[in-house]
Formats: sequence, structure tokens, C-alpha cells
Amino acid sequence: MNELLYASALYVAVFGIDYLFYVKQKSHYKYVSRRTFALFVTGQIAALLLFIDLFKPYIANFFTETAFIAVFTVLMVTFTYQLTKDNVLVCNLGSRTFRCLTPWYVLVKGAEIIFQQLIYVALAISLANLLGINVGTYIAYTAILLIIHTVVIVGCTKSIAKRLTFGVFAMAVPMFYIFTVQELFWPAVYVHGIMYVFSWITFADFDVLPSSTKKVDN
Repeated sequence: MNELLYASALYVAVFGIDYLFYVKQKSHYKYVSRRTFALFVTGQIAALLLFIDLFKPYIANFFTETAFIAVFTVLMVTFTYQLTKDNVLVCNLGSRTFRCLTPWYVLVKGAEIIFQQLIYVALAISLANLLGINVGTYIAYTAILLIIHTVVIVGCTKSIAKRLTFGVFAMAVPMFYIFTVQELFWPAVYVHGIMYVFSWITFADFDVLPSSTKKVDN
């Protein structure tokens, strides 16, 4: 039970800090920044330290997990680099700022996804230990993800909030299965990342100037 509370609190704290950056900086807020990247990496380190015992089943596959995630990251960075090089800009109004698919976006969003998945792992294993693996546990897991996800969509437009909520419903059950039955991490990262790519391609605004993708704030 403590792990459930700690994982939820850490998730809310990290995204709450990001929201406070947005409240303080308003129109100057930039999601794609070294500050945001450092925030999510710090969250990853905190999660690893807090839940190291829960993550032990994954240590045996550490090199495989790392290799698959590294391959996916390299592919996405290469893909987005080629897009920006050719001035093919895939952009969208994000939850709090205008974002375009660039290598820097991939790195920042990748850091966010890894942090989220670490928390999702901790929640899944904690629930499985507490309730076993059954339909009720799947429902409880989805409910918890929806509750803690609220802090992510604070300040979003209604359409984006609906998309994010749908994403939680779509990912919750397969992620829980991957984490608890397969005891793997990288497939969930792939599912999460591919859903973002699908969302970008589907809701992209291609009418944007190249200069809007260049700036990365400290």
C-alpha cells in the first residue's frame, strides 16, 4: 500500500512542478527545454531509488531492455532530424505550448515517458502483490492511472484532455499485462511512444514556420 501512495505522490509532484513552471512563466513556458528534461530525469532517479525492490525482476533483462529502448530512441531522433532537415515540420498545440517533432522533443518526451513508465511499473506490481492478477486489479489500475493523470491535463483544452484520457484507457490494460505477466519494460515504452507518434501525425498542423522549432530554453 505504501508503494502505491509513494508512486502516486511522486508522479503528482513531478508533473505538479512542471505545471508550476507553466503558471509562473505563462507564455514564456517551453516544454522542450533543458529544465523540463532535468525534471523528468530527476523523477526517474527518484523512482529507481524509491522502488528498487519492485524493479528487481527487470534487472535480469537490463541489457535487453536498454538495447530496445536505445534502438527506438535512435530511430525517433533520426526520423525527426530528417524531418527538420527537410523542413517537413509536424507541429501541434500541446497541452501548454506549441510543439514540433524535433530531436530535442524526442529526448524530452522520451525522458517523460520513461519516468511515467517507471511509476506505472511500481503501481502495477504493487497492485498485483496486494490484490493478485484479476479483472478487479485491472480496473483498479486503470482508475489509479486516471486519477494521477489529472495533474498532467490541468490547463489542457477539452480536446487534448479527451485524447489523454482515451490514451490512459487504451494503454492501462496492456501495460499492466506487460509489467506483471511478461515482466518486461520496453514493450510498454514502445506502446506509449507509438501512441504519441500516431497522435502527432493525426492532429498535426503543418502550416508553421521553421523558426518555431529552433529554440531550446535553459
